[in-house]
Amino acid sequence: MDFQDFGIVLNEASLEAYAARPTKTFIMSGSSRGGTSLLGYTMHMSNVHLGDVRPNTHEPECLADKAFTMPRALEHVRKLKTESPLVGAKFPGFTPHLKEFDDAFDDCIFLYVFRNPLDIAKTIMKRSPNHKAVMNHLKFGIDHAFKFYHQFIEIAPELTQPALLISYESARARPRPFLRFLEQFGVEFEDLDFVAKQISRPGYKTAETPEKPAG
Repeated sequence: MDFQDFGIVLNEASLEAYAARPTKTFIMSGSSRGGTSLLGYTMHMSNVHLGDVRPNTHEPECLADKAFTMPRALEHVRKLKTESPLVGAKFPGFTPHLKEFDDAFDDCIFLYVFRNPLDIAKTIMKRSPNHKAVMNHLKFGIDHAFKFYHQFIEIAPELTQPALLISYESARARPRPFLRFLEQFGVEFEDLDFVAKQISRPGYKTAETPEKPAG
C-alpha cells in the first residue's frame, strides 16, 4: 500500500527492515491541538502497549506534571520497553526533542501528524467571546501550528530512523486503509472496522469502545 495516500515517509529505505523487527517503539508527536489524539486513540485500540495513559488524550499520566522533562520522557519509554516488545508513547509538543528519542532507542518509528493550521486555530477560537479575541486566537492558532511544523522540518534531516508524516485529514477520510498500513508494522486491531468507524467521525476520543486486546 502506498503511504502517499496519507502522507510522506522519511528514511523510507529502512522502513521495510524495521517492519520485520521483533521490537518497535512508536513515538507519536505533532503540534498540540494538532490531531495527535487520532494517533493516541488508534494505538490505544491496538496491541501496542502505551502503559498508564490519561483518558481521552491517551498521553502518559506523567505528562500532566508541569515538571515533566525530557529525561522523564525517556525514562517512561524505557519502562514501557521492559513490559512489552511493541510500545508507543504520545508526546504532543515534543518536536524539538525527537532526535533525543532517535539517539536513545534503536527501534523507533516516528508518527508525526500534520493538521490544517486553520483547524488548529478553530479549536482555540471556540473560546473567543468577541471579535478581538477571535482575531487574537486566530493569529495564535496559525502561529502555533507553524511553529511546530517548522521545528520538525529543521530537525527531520537529523533523524536516522523511519518517520511517517501523517495527514490528519487523509487518515480520517480513509481510515480503513490507514489502519491496514499500520498493520504492516505489527500493529493489530481486535476490531479494525470499529476503530476505522470511530476515527472517521467526531467524538472518537470519547467513544464507547470494546475491550482493548491484550498485549
